[in-house]
Amino acid sequence: MKEEVEEVCFQPSYESKSLLQFVKDKGDIPEHLLDDLEKNALFKTIDSHQEIYALLPFEQNSKNQLIVIYEKGAYLIDRTVSFTIRKFVKETLGFDWDLYNKALKRVFKSDIREIPIATTNFSLISFGKQKECTTSWINPRQIVRIEEKSASDLTVISLSNGVSLKINCYTPCIYHKMQRAFLIQGIMKREDELEELNPLTYLSDYLDIQSTPATKNVLDFQRCEDIPGEFGEFTRYYRNLKRKKARAKKKRQDKSL
Repeated sequence: MKEEVEEVCFQPSYESKSLLQFVKDKGDIPEHLLDDLEKNALFKTIDSHQEIYALLPFEQNSKNQLIVIYEKGAYLIDRTVSFTIRKFVKETLGFDWDLYNKALKRVFKSDIREIPIATTNFSLISFGKQKECTTSWINPRQIVRIEEKSASDLTVISLSNGVSLKINCYTPCIYHKMQRAFLIQGIMKREDELEELNPLTYLSDYLDIQSTPATKNVLDFQRCEDIPGEFGEFTRYYRNLKRKKARAKKKRQDKSL
C-alpha cells in the first residue's frame, strides 16, 4: 500500500541481487542500456556534460554503488548516491549542498523538506529521503507518462528514452515534485541570464521542455511570473549564507587556539 506522503518512496532490498536482475526488478530498461551496464567498467564520477535521466542506487555485497542513466547510455559509479549528488552540486553548480538548500528555502519563503537539484538545462527530483543511500533521482523534463493502476501497485514512470521505473509514490505527489523542480530550474536559469525575463512567457517555452502527457499536466498555464522570488535573490541569499558560514568557522578556529 503506497503512503500518501511526499517522503515515502520505493526502497527495495538490493542485497545479493545481480545488477541486471536489480534493474529488471526496478522497471523496464531498453536492451542497449543493459548492454552498456554489462560492458562498462566502474566510474568514479558522473559526466556533467550529459543530461542525466535517472540515478538509481544499487547495493551488492554490502557495497553501495549508483546506476547513471543518460539518453543513450548507462553505467555504474563506485560511489553512493548521496555522495554523488553533493559532488554534482558542488562541481557542476558551484554550490555547497546545504547552503543551496537553505538559499532556495528563503527564495520560496517556505521550509521545504525536499529540494530538487536544478541546473539551467535540467533538474532531478528525489524519491526517498535525500540523505539516504537508497534514494532514486529522476529527471522530470524527460517524464512522458505516469501510470497508476491501483492503490496497491507501484506507480510506473516512463521516460523519453524508453526507460520505465517503478516508484512507490502517488501521481499527485509526483506532479508536485515536478512542478517544484521546474520552478527551481527557472530560478537557476533566471540567475544565469542578463536579459530581462518576460513574466508572461510560458514556463515550458522558457525552459525548453517538450510537451508530454506528464509535463503538460504540470506546466499548463504556468508562466515565468510563477517563478518564486526575483532576479539575483537566490545569489544574494547564497552569498550571505556562505559569508555567515565562513565567519562561524573562523570563530570556532579562533576559540581552539
